[in-house]
Amino acid sequence: MILSTTSSTGFTLSPKNSSILVDESQGQSPDSLDPQVAFFPNDESYLNAIFQDLVMFNGTNAFQYSPVEASSWTITNNSQEYIFQIRPDVYFSNGHNVTAYDFWFTYTRLLYMNAPSTVAPSNFNLLTENMQKDVFTTVCGNAEPWGLINAVSSATGMALPTTSNAGPCKPLSNFLNNMLSHFDPTNSTQTKIMAYENQAYVAPNATTFIIRTMKPYGLLLGDIAGFSGSHTVDPAVVDSHPNSDGFAVENNTVNAYLYAQGTIGTGPYVIKTISGTPASEIVLVKNPDYWASTAAGTLKPGLPWFIAPAKIAEIDIKYAPPTTEVYNDFGTNIAQITAEQPGGSAGITEWGQLWSAYQYKNYFNFSSIVRTYGLSTGLYYFGMNSQSFPTNITAFRQAVYWSMNYTAFERTEVYYNNTAYGQVVLGPSLPVFGKFYNPQGLPAPPRTSPWRRSTSLRLETKATSMWCSRTEQSWVTKAGTNSARSSSSTNRH
Repeated sequence: MILSTTSSTGFTLSPKNSSILVDESQGQSPDSLDPQVAFFPNDESYLNAIFQDLVMFNGTNAFQYSPVEASSWTITNNSQEYIFQIRPDVYFSNGHNVTAYDFWFTYTRLLYMNAPSTVAPSNFNLLTENMQKDVFTTVCGNAEPWGLINAVSSATGMALPTTSNAGPCKPLSNFLNNMLSHFDPTNSTQTKIMAYENQAYVAPNATTFIIRTMKPYGLLLGDIAGFSGSHTVDPAVVDSHPNSDGFAVENNTVNAYLYAQGTIGTGPYVIKTISGTPASEIVLVKNPDYWASTAAGTLKPGLPWFIAPAKIAEIDIKYAPPTTEVYNDFGTNIAQITAEQPGGSAGITEWGQLWSAYQYKNYFNFSSIVRTYGLSTGLYYFGMNSQSFPTNITAFRQAVYWSMNYTAFERTEVYYNNTAYGQVVLGPSLPVFGKFYNPQGLPAPPRTSPWRRSTSLRLETKATSMWCSRTEQSWVTKAGTNSARSSSSTNRH
């Protein structure tokens, strides 16, 4: 969102350097720069600038999608088969043409790597992976998209493991480590494996990619659009950075280089520099060879508006800078995006310090530089295990619930200058999820409380837990910036 403000005295606030955007809104460093490992919300500012997906949210509706790296898709077989046609003119930032084989590599790597810090296996369990019954998982200890080792066996004649014979486990793992670490779509054996029909991910040719789920599942497009693990990576670049044992992709192991240094994608930005491990600062610059850009720097006709070429030449993302630096950079307009989130380490009660440091108070009032753009998906919640003492005692859980002073909680956490910058809602479902948020369908609390029926607390006496949830969102942004972006967080107590 672009903000531009001129005061009544005629003063216009603008960035010190219109070619650089400084973002100090990220509360912590990325957990990984590898898109197939990264998970935290604060990873998204980097990931979404570098990478793209088969489909992405259309920019206005969380349940509508637009084709990006795919040109179209077809859903068949009772929502168990998704067939994507790949655009012929999509390129990685190094000039490599994107094909269906790159998607096969990306999605297979995501599960096969089974990184300890990634959520991919649990996200795709019983969809494109069967962690409970797949013999490659239960006997060999390896994750795989369902049908992968059958595809390998069909193309190579290799034996498959059984519940009573783990002998083939190691040869299959070695084969897949070698194949994915020396990925070559011109190799006839590899193309046979990718074209094998009875598996989760199928690439029958360079322009068609198929995802087959184990059960009917109508929300897969949302998973692709919303999950960083679906970001497409260039196999050639991944394979050029092997681990110390010589494998760039291997079972149950992350790639050390990509974890710390990232990789390239098809998006409008590329990495210029990375400081620190984990990253304390990432500088991004415009992708000079962005596939969606015309020679004049405009979006090519027929493409979705939200993948437009970069308009800001350089973005400097600073992760978890010292609070004093945040205040100073906000007050002097060095940083164009600053976030102080309620309940965080520098919460809403410290906004007064930000305002005190602001050097332009004579020109802008508080409400003109602090904007609230609605609720985030961030959630702070309190859960109690109903299977363990003492929280397995219903009366104890009720006592905890009624001991909370919700009015004081709201006034302390989401109010500043008698203005609310957040709200108490029913959890764990949140209003931002539209039709899935339905507090009216739940019983009201057992006695009058400050939680109205529409935002009531769900007290579960038979299920596994009681939820006390809140969500809030607020950003400190400044007028006259090139751009403003939202920030959210998720904490669990």
